[in-house]
Amino acid sequence: MFKINILGIKISWNYKKRKDSEVIVVKTNGKEIKKRVKGLEVKHRGKGSVIKVYEPLPGFERCSVEHGDNYEVVFGSSAYPIRDLHVFLNESNNCKINIGKDFSCGSMRLNMQGCNGTEINIGEDCLFSWGINISCTDHHVITDAKTGLPLNKNGSVAIGNHCWLCLDVTVNKNSEIPHYTIVGCKSVVCGKFKKTNTILGGIPARVVKDENTSWEHPAYEAYIKQLT
Repeated sequence: MFKINILGIKISWNYKKRKDSEVIVVKTNGKEIKKRVKGLEVKHRGKGSVIKVYEPLPGFERCSVEHGDNYEVVFGSSAYPIRDLHVFLNESNNCKINIGKDFSCGSMRLNMQGCNGTEINIGEDCLFSWGINISCTDHHVITDAKTGLPLNKNGSVAIGNHCWLCLDVTVNKNSEIPHYTIVGCKSVVCGKFKKTNTILGGIPARVVKDENTSWEHPAYEAYIKQLT
């Protein structure tokens, strides 16, 4: 019960703590507890849905998950920040999102509106820049002009371990990015790549450097100092 007095007018009301934003936190000993996680908001959670976050908790900032039914979203533990990540599961059912441990991003949208049974899987130790857009749908149906039959079925997305997606990268449905891949700025990935340790770039993305490349978290000068 809350009570306040404004200019002699007494106002009181019953306050019930909202549980919409509670998630399952998996502690390091495996125990699961329900609680709110700072920086992660759940909006209009659908029925039968589960959101799990593993400790040590990522540093969520301005992140949200919007409603859907029977979905599962899992965040691995991370020492890095996850900023402005927004998951859209409107009118979707039985979707899964799994983000591996040690993930970080500047800003990202995961779009699964109107998708049933699709998945987004992101591996461990991935670094995503700002303006990343990953989608399992085209949002609007494309049809055969003669028969009216739909042509653009929804599809899942898979991204391997230790991948770096640079500024404003888009990853479309039915795409696969293998381990140890770098995707250049403003690229659009719309296919399945198999070879690891490459750099992808362009619209649509293609292999632009195929010479056993990889990447590390430090900036260039800091990395040089580590080598000396």
